[in-house]
Amino acid sequence: MNPQKQLAAATGGRSCDRMGFPSGTVDGYFHRYASTRTSELGVVEDVASRIFTPHRLGCLGRSGHVDARLKAARLGAVTVGRLQYGADVELVHKSEIDAYHINIPLSGHAESWCGSDSAVATPVQAAVFLPERPAGIKWAADCVQLCVKLDRAELELEVEDLIGRPV
Repeated sequence: MNPQKQLAAATGGRSCDRMGFPSGTVDGYFHRYASTRTSELGVVEDVASRIFTPHRLGCLGRSGHVDARLKAARLGAVTVGRLQYGADVELVHKSEIDAYHINIPLSGHAESWCGSDSAVATPVQAAVFLPERPAGIKWAADCVQLCVKLDRAELELEVEDLIGRPV
């Protein structure tokens, strides 16, 4: 069976978005959790810093305005959020990250760097951020990302239990 038919069978024939989720699943899921929409750069910087990691946020365009939307949920050691800024912005972490992060663009692109590594994240390529490295992102105005934060201590403890040695 070809991949499209497998996906149709798995979703009961419902249409799917680019990530393979049944249409409306991501938005529908986050609709039930904390949500922020603002045009104030400082507000979204503060909220996103508290949810994910402390960072500085700056507009790359002349207007200095954003149309930011953030929906997020914490599920144990995992924080998942859907975030868009609606403007070209640059995000730089205030210190080295102490968690694992995966940013998956649902649309648009983001130029990401972590330590000496860099990548352009797109809907077909996620960006992964590792602990103990400085990191930043140039986030395009049309970029909407599914952001996943994994608590370092809890994740590493689980991995140590699985492999029987420290990581």
